[in-house]
Amino acid sequence: MASDTPNTPTAPNTLSEVRPRRTSGGPNTPDTTADEASKSSEARPPLRSRLASRRHRPLWGVLALVLLLFALHLYIEVTTDRENLLSNVRITAHGDSRDLVVLVHGYTKSSHSLRDLVEVIEEDLPDADILAPNYDSRLCSNVTPDAIAVHLRREIADAAAERGRSGDDYERIILVGHSVGALLVRKAYLDELQGTIDSEQAGPQSWADRVDRIILIAGMNRGWSLAEKPRDMRWSRKLVTHAVLWIGRLSCTGYFIRGVERGAPFVGDLRIQWIRAARDDRVKLAPVYQMLGLKDDVVARDDDMDLATAENFTFIDVPGGHGSIVTFPNTSHGEKRRRVFATLVGERDGEVLRALGRRDLARKAHTRLLDDVSHIVFIVHGIRDDAEWIGELESEIAAAAEKELGEGEIVHIVTSEYGYFPMGSFLISPWRKAKVRWFVDRYTEELARATRPDVKVSFIGHSNGTYLLAKGLTDYDQLRFNNVAFIGSVVPQSYPWDDMMQGGDQQRIAAFRNDRGASDWVVAVFPRLFEQLANMVGAKRGWLAEIGSGGFVGFEQDSGHRHEYLLHGGHSAGIVPVNFPSLARFVLTGSGEPDSSLVVHSGKPNTFVRLLSKLAWLIWLTMVVVVVRLGLLLVRSLRRFRKRPVSYWLSWPAYIILILALLQTV
Repeated sequence: MASDTPNTPTAPNTLSEVRPRRTSGGPNTPDTTADEASKSSEARPPLRSRLASRRHRPLWGVLALVLLLFALHLYIEVTTDRENLLSNVRITAHGDSRDLVVLVHGYTKSSHSLRDLVEVIEEDLPDADILAPNYDSRLCSNVTPDAIAVHLRREIADAAAERGRSGDDYERIILVGHSVGALLVRKAYLDELQGTIDSEQAGPQSWADRVDRIILIAGMNRGWSLAEKPRDMRWSRKLVTHAVLWIGRLSCTGYFIRGVERGAPFVGDLRIQWIRAARDDRVKLAPVYQMLGLKDDVVARDDDMDLATAENFTFIDVPGGHGSIVTFPNTSHGEKRRRVFATLVGERDGEVLRALGRRDLARKAHTRLLDDVSHIVFIVHGIRDDAEWIGELESEIAAAAEKELGEGEIVHIVTSEYGYFPMGSFLISPWRKAKVRWFVDRYTEELARATRPDVKVSFIGHSNGTYLLAKGLTDYDQLRFNNVAFIGSVVPQSYPWDDMMQGGDQQRIAAFRNDRGASDWVVAVFPRLFEQLANMVGAKRGWLAEIGSGGFVGFEQDSGHRHEYLLHGGHSAGIVPVNFPSLARFVLTGSGEPDSSLVVHSGKPNTFVRLLSKLAWLIWLTMVVVVVRLGLLLVRSLRRFRKRPVSYWLSWPAYIILILALLQTV
């Protein structure tokens, strides 16, 4: 019997009836998921093909650059002979003369570059012995100038001793240096001269007492600097020089050329040492003659301030450039250079030699000398600081000088600024050290301008300014200060103040004062991390141990907290007008306390800021995590951008540059 119900399709009542059911279970049941994974694995290209794809080409470029830099470093280190830094040290003997001429070449050159000088010497001093050593002056040489100067001093001593054993000592020694060679001969001479004074030896036992004259040819006496393009330097040469320096820094090479940069420890110590020797009654410096080309693109005419402090310095202008000045071609310029050098080498009459040039030319390039100045005071600002407070403090020091100092005592205040210094620059050690070189160069220039041999130098520094002085004292042996006041210091608690303030000839500082801010969270957090990491790994030196929280917690050694005061306020607690009178008095006399209204009499910093200081590592870690997390979110968003996805190789560098730009503005 047929049914009356129409034959209509039945709607599915479960989701499983619409979608294909995933099968699983028994051994005879095919696993579709495994099949799909297998097919996907077969479709994926092998690792070699993926690494060779266009996406990974930037990675290979970075790896290739790292390998090239490592290979350069390895090559320089393997090919550097640190035991025998000088070659070609055999004396070229000529006749029975009692003269020795020492010639030292410049950067990237050799003794062969001085062949024209040798020809003149052989003509005008036909019997003089010649010592023209070579040193490692390659583009990326890792030999330090200090080490070369030590070996040069030793070779000259050996040559003089060898001649003495033959029964006839050298009567005259003439030192000739071209470019950086001028720094090397001066350093060797000064160290030998200082060694004679310190040991109180008789004059004939030291070859320095037999130096008749020092001839500097385009002498780089202040070191080189690209902070401002030298007048005659081409832009192409400046760019190439910058590139070479960056390659040297990245490959940890080029120690030699970086060691003779303006304000570097070798250059700074040498210049200060020369100034002090020129003003020491026990020292008689040999006459110095500087030949400088009119078109020199490295050395400026005002780079000889330290040399000009000696009475027997003569500056001589000649036609030519930095390299061509040691060549004497058959031209009018070449012949003039030859005549001048021949006179400098062969003439014995000092009046004739001095008539070749002018003694005061280098000094006249400056506005004025510091005649009769008895006290030089440096005021140096810190990070994130426009230094607006310096002018008011300067006026306070000038007013205090009239009250505190006797008649005839003149104070010169140096307030030269190094510009706005942001947090990002402060956290990077090479950029901090660049400001140290700036400060030491300025210290040397001001010291050279002063005419009184007993001039005192004192210092007031805030924040990064305190780092400049502290780092300068540890890296430069010749720096000396009278009274020093720190405000918001970023120097480590363990700084060796006892060594700096010991008595006698080794004293570097006479009096020291440290003004701390009770709520100085800047010092408590940011420099404190470096101190915590240094303590963790046991680092006593290096970039980790350069900065710390001495301006918040205080210093450990007795000399560091003898005049230490905790003030109400934060990082700028000490640079307020009410504190200026006491700072002015201290920097001039070595005594003076802050106004009682500023001092926290309990002697305890803010409790919350102390907690932040202890947790500095956690705060830094949190900031790093946040920055990395934001970077991941941004990079992934750009990668998934529908219209035009951005590659990781573009987005990550762009993000890092953005972070660095922000750090350079705060």
